[in-house]
Amino acid sequence: MNIQAIWTDELTKQLPEQGQEKIIEFMELLDLLNDNMLAINLDLEGAYESEDFAGWIYSRKEPELADVKKELMIRMSKCCHCEDIEIKQQMMEAGKARNPKYFALDFREEDNCNYAASVERAYEICRRYLGTESKSEFKADLEFCFPDIYFDKTVSGSLNSINRKFEEIRTEIVEHLTALNNYKQKFIKQVKEKKGYREIAMEFQRDSGIECSPQGDKKRIKVFMREFVNERTGKKENINCELHTKFKRFNIDKDKQDRIYFAPAREGICSGKVILIHIGDHLK
Repeated sequence: MNIQAIWTDELTKQLPEQGQEKIIEFMELLDLLNDNMLAINLDLEGAYESEDFAGWIYSRKEPELADVKKELMIRMSKCCHCEDIEIKQQMMEAGKARNPKYFALDFREEDNCNYAASVERAYEICRRYLGTESKSEFKADLEFCFPDIYFDKTVSGSLNSINRKFEEIRTEIVEHLTALNNYKQKFIKQVKEKKGYREIAMEFQRDSGIECSPQGDKKRIKVFMREFVNERTGKKENINCELHTKFKRFNIDKDKQDRIYFAPAREGICSGKVILIHIGDHLK
């Protein structure tokens, strides 16, 4: 996703007030941005000149934070500096900006602003942007926005089979994908417990509020099968991806109800991710 983050002036005042857990979460966010080659803009000189921040980062009063502070400085050194005053000002208005996409590295939690100081919060912001994108942008950004979903090569083409205008349904697609992505660990637990697809669907529907069920017509089961290599055993396995969510907003014609077809996450297959094969018309 083409997104940029700005280190706000307030952040240098906020960091000394955070505990070790919050600082580690923040460093994980910096790692995510760097690993995915997303722009991070930081006035490094200005940060170290901040009295609050400099006094804290070099202080030896909290020996338990010594290693954390050292790691934070290493990550800060990898951030780039934004020289353009106008661009920086735009990025400081990250909560209002839409094009290009910005968010602010900041511990504040305000509903109307795109502030993030953790990976989880950053993904929330990215997914909101995803819900405003064109279909081509949407396809390109799916994998980044949902790291716990494996998108089969058939997904991109299947989006062209949606029965409604893409712009009418994209936010609901994001809602469904978010629920599936965040259910990964529960899916793994269910598969370990050898629960059937009907029970898995019922539990997911209960927890997410999203309609979900297995395929009714078992004669067509082959169309839902995908072959993967088990990363633990090295053997090929056929995975049934018949489970599907349904978009309640457009439940007008049962034969034309758009769906998302998937298989629950399981250990050893696709790095333990939820396997998704289709977003669109009833798979036939």
